[in-house]
Amino acid sequence: MSDDRQSESAPAADSPQVELSWLQVICSTFAAGMGIQSRANRERDFEKGSAGRFVVAGLVLTALLVATLFVIVRMALP
Repeated sequence: MSDDRQSESAPAADSPQVELSWLQVICSTFAAGMGIQSRANRERDFEKGSAGRFVVAGLVLTALLVATLFVIVRMALP
């Protein structure tokens, strides 16, 4: 019986990891930046995500935040 249970769980461990899509990486980075990232998504990111993609997404989102703030301040001040 224990052999049957091991054979059932073995394919799941040996299955190839599917990387996260860019949309998932951006959404996850945004949620983490806002402080609302769920534990399940954080664990998924560490298991399946690529550090390089998260760095790029973080830099892009930071640049968008700075640009947005710059535009808002320029519009508010005469």
